[in-house]
Amino acid sequence: MAKAILELPEMPESCRGGCPFYKVCDICDILSSWNHHMPVYTPSKGRRTDCPLKLVEDKEVESVDNIQEAINWFDAEIKAQESGY
Repeated sequence: MAKAILELPEMPESCRGGCPFYKVCDICDILSSWNHHMPVYTPSKGRRTDCPLKLVEDKEVESVDNIQEAINWFDAEIKAQESGY
């Protein structure tokens, strides 16, 4: 399966501390979409252990300019996996 890498200026230390997938209502957008759009709540401190953001160094990657484009790509990958492709 192809992997997407979202390039951030710095790695957020907590869900509430600058994560692009965090919503004001304490919900992680990306994990919620992976969970069939059922809300996945963020902790008040730190990050979830299943956070999809991982620190990657010294890798040559194709950048994604739009976060919504990345979310749509993740959603399409999940649907493809669920349908058996």
